[in-house]
Amino acid sequence: MRSLKMSKFLNLVMVMVATSSTTAMRECNIVDWGAVGDATTSATEAIIDAVEACGADGAGGRIVIPFDDSSRGLNRFLTGSFELLYDHLEFHIEAGATLLGSTLEDDYPLIPILPSYGTGRDVDSEQRYRPLIFASNVTRLSLTGGGVVDGQGETWWVKHFARQLLWSRPRLVECMYCTDVLIEDLTFQNSPFWTIHPYASQGVTVRRVTVTAPGWAPNTDGVDPDSCRDVLIQDCVFKAGDDGVAIKSGLNEYGRSFGMPSENIRVENTTVEPEFDNGSTNGVSIGSEMSGGVRNVTVDGLFVANCAVGVYIKSMDGRGGVVEDISFRNVVAEQVIEPIRFAMDYTYRRRRRLGALEGDGGDDGGGDDDDTTPYFRNLSVINLTATRAVVAGTFEGLPASQIEGVYLKDVTVTGKDPGSTQRGRQEGPQFDGPEFKCRNASGIAIRTAPGACF
Repeated sequence: MRSLKMSKFLNLVMVMVATSSTTAMRECNIVDWGAVGDATTSATEAIIDAVEACGADGAGGRIVIPFDDSSRGLNRFLTGSFELLYDHLEFHIEAGATLLGSTLEDDYPLIPILPSYGTGRDVDSEQRYRPLIFASNVTRLSLTGGGVVDGQGETWWVKHFARQLLWSRPRLVECMYCTDVLIEDLTFQNSPFWTIHPYASQGVTVRRVTVTAPGWAPNTDGVDPDSCRDVLIQDCVFKAGDDGVAIKSGLNEYGRSFGMPSENIRVENTTVEPEFDNGSTNGVSIGSEMSGGVRNVTVDGLFVANCAVGVYIKSMDGRGGVVEDISFRNVVAEQVIEPIRFAMDYTYRRRRRLGALEGDGGDDGGGDDDDTTPYFRNLSVINLTATRAVVAGTFEGLPASQIEGVYLKDVTVTGKDPGSTQRGRQEGPQFDGPEFKCRNASGIAIRTAPGACF
């Protein structure tokens, strides 16, 4: 034990000397701090020590999860939850290396629930498990390297289904109140819950990331920007058990009180293709937790397959909040049940499918025009092609809140019979393939087949 402490002290001295003698980014390799990549020995303390060595003085540096290309092959590092505490840190997982999340609940400290939700997402409680990789109130944070983060989520999923957890499952990565965040060239797999969760942060880029999980893995969303602004999600692939990208801004009165919308978000060149359609995986969604508002979102270049819905804006009476100025462009959907769905009936659909509500609802009658009523306006879908669909799309507002300003252009949706598209263009109401459904919604459609329902 004494020799290990002395080794850590000498490593710290070496890091300080290196920093003072060169302007290059200093590196803190977790192996130098005692980590062993045998997939069984906990590396949590080594990671914490490396973070402290690289970041405590404020100068920043790179924490390295190394790949050993020798015959030893010690490249799988087991860890519990840890926090990236300091500014100007790069957490670098080298290609070929894997960071494994512990399956032990005790390795995830409890932290307060999110203020814009007012409860845990799994369990109604005032605490939740801290994410595997966690950061709060830091700037210029990067996760890079080409390696893998494996949350080993199956233990968590099974306990969730069995209702054995006292607290809500941990995210795989969460940055709260952060500025200038880059997550790039990594694979994230088997998250216990949402995979990448930027929360109340600004200037977030997620680029060339792959997210995977089995189709049955619950709530394993890819990226969930939540009350964030200035976000870019680019060149990513999502093959998990829930939405590829899910844009959020808090739940009901807590989200409205928190008052921080998600805004200025771009999603580019994204693929969402789970191993099978589990009935709840969607391509890119907004909501249903959108009570703080969502605005100025552009999705450009989306391929969706084997999903329930391609592009989805979802809410319910009781949420409140405004979703506005949203654009979906250049979308291809293959074997997606419903390529487009903008609807405020989320509570009622959940009731039918699960037999119980999720996340509080409102009045079944549609409610009054007050701060609990959601609003959708200025929503466009341009150049969407969908094949093997069941429903062309749904636009459903509330009696007190009509969806306004829907704009469809160059949208073509076919079912099993591709020839039905041409009949739809020629004969309109006699179209015998998938159809659009509208209620409490208005808009314009140009070169759309089947004909729109506005």
